[in-house]
Amino acid sequence: MTLKLGPMDQIDEEWLGKKLSIGPTPIREALFRLNAKNLVAAVRGRGFFVRDITLHSIKDHQALIDLIKQGNDIEAAKVISEHVKPFQRRVNHLKKWIAWKINGTKIPDIE
Repeated sequence: MTLKLGPMDQIDEEWLGKKLSIGPTPIREALFRLNAKNLVAAVRGRGFFVRDITLHSIKDHQALIDLIKQGNDIEAAKVISEHVKPFQRRVNHLKKWIAWKINGTKIPDIE
């Protein structure tokens, strides 16, 4: 990693193709593979963007891979659930906000 692109910077596919002297198809295939590994974000109609990658997230991914390789499904599920909890709280907050906007009811305390 060179860190020339920051989090949420758009990836210039045309520039990459020229720099590497290859066509757009292999560039897009590589970007879709990086998207599958959560290293870039694919935004429909807009292109690919650099994800915010931290040393902590890399260590978490490696720990999860190691647990799965060892066949330790219970511990792997615990690691996954720790990542889901903050996301679920944000989803719950958003649902409550939408209900407030639609119904005009008071927003209950957020978990």
